[in-house]
Amino acid sequence: MNLGNVYTKKKNFDEAKQSYLQAVRLSPKEMAGWMGLRHLALLKGDIESYVRATLAVLPRLDESAIAESIMILREISHVKEADDLLKRADALGLSGDEIDAERLLSLVRAGKEEGRRRQFTSGCAAFRSRPTMCSPVRRVTPWIPAGPRTPSPSWNA
Repeated sequence: MNLGNVYTKKKNFDEAKQSYLQAVRLSPKEMAGWMGLRHLALLKGDIESYVRATLAVLPRLDESAIAESIMILREISHVKEADDLLKRADALGLSGDEIDAERLLSLVRAGKEEGRRRQFTSGCAAFRSRPTMCSPVRRVTPWIPAGPRTPSPSWNA
């Protein structure tokens, strides 16, 4: 356990931030300092810092971590930041089922026209049957039947 984590656990957030920043300065390519800053920013409700720290390591995060970051922002009603993070992931060519599910939720939330909705329906049926994604996707996509997944359409089309 590093010093930043100990300070965070003791709710000494200023010292924790300094420890994480020192870790980032000493080794900016290491994930630990950035991940600590992300966690600390969420604890403090500093969404701007959370997004900045996430963007700093975005290319090195796996699909699940990226989708979880987007989901966290969406669930705490920071939809614009969630969509911005999703666009950055798209720009880097990052994808996967969980990120695709967040794309679907973003499109539904944005109220895309019926034709666009149909375009995504075939590629999204499997999300309704996935245990990790079924609840949020089922809530906003009642028109999509659960079923086998077909090839994903181009999300940037």
